[in-house]
Amino acid sequence: MKNTEDIYEPSKGLKIITKNKKLISSVLMALYLLIIGVVCFTQKWNFEIISYISQIIGGIFIVAGLIVSVLQYVSSGVENTIMRDKEKKVRAAQMANEFQAEIIPLSSILAGAYRAIRMDDVLQNIEKKGIEMFNKEEVLSVISEEERKRAFVKLCMGYLIDEGKIKKSTPKEGGREVEISEEDQKEAQDMIGKSIQELGNKLEYFGICFNSGIADEDTVYQSLHTIFFQCVHMLYIFLFYENESESDRLFSNISNLYLRWRKRYEELVVQEKEELTNMKKNVQKKIVVNAKR
Repeated sequence: MKNTEDIYEPSKGLKIITKNKKLISSVLMALYLLIIGVVCFTQKWNFEIISYISQIIGGIFIVAGLIVSVLQYVSSGVENTIMRDKEKKVRAAQMANEFQAEIIPLSSILAGAYRAIRMDDVLQNIEKKGIEMFNKEEVLSVISEEERKRAFVKLCMGYLIDEGKIKKSTPKEGGREVEISEEDQKEAQDMIGKSIQELGNKLEYFGICFNSGIADEDTVYQSLHTIFFQCVHMLYIFLFYENESESDRLFSNISNLYLRWRKRYEELVVQEKEELTNMKKNVQKKIVVNAKR
């Protein structure tokens, strides 16, 4: 990304001109009249020579004016670009604050439920497999239809376990039967359902802002990419199961931002490994050289 400070200098050089247009115009006009007056005096009012010289001077002033106008136009464009860039950074900072205030609490509820019911293997499978299509077919390649149907019930149970609201359990047929009140059941269903839906909607809005260029993603990527990936993985089997056709694709901004950030992450990992390898090679070469000496 270009450093805006580097392109800001030309506009500073034009501040004197843009702020003192009337004064400079008056000075130029006075200078023009003075030159014409000197020419008239030296050429003894030879109108042919005076006309010729005045045309040359006028042409010079016109060209100079055009140059100044072009520079001013470029300067204005640069300043507008800088202003838009700053606005995008400010918007990105606001998005990061909204992410922390609204998205992280919702993701924490789901993360606690996943952890409590020991469904981390589903998230690990999604991470290991790698997701690209974000559609029903891909979802069913990660988790079976039956497991997906049970996943919501399991998360409700995980929520109650995480909140410490399961009152007691009794042995039954080699397993354990858990007694849960209707009130707790409803609370768990409402909370997990709300968390999934609201988190999905908020992440979609988050994606819209960065995909459309309203906010500068470079400002927040390093801070938010990890938790963003985790959120998408937790929502994946629920949000993208309904995507059977491209014409009715849901939550497309989440998937687009995920794919772009994932590619960026993988490229940075490769770059980091290459730099580390090169660093080790350089150290080894120095050791070998010193040993030979």
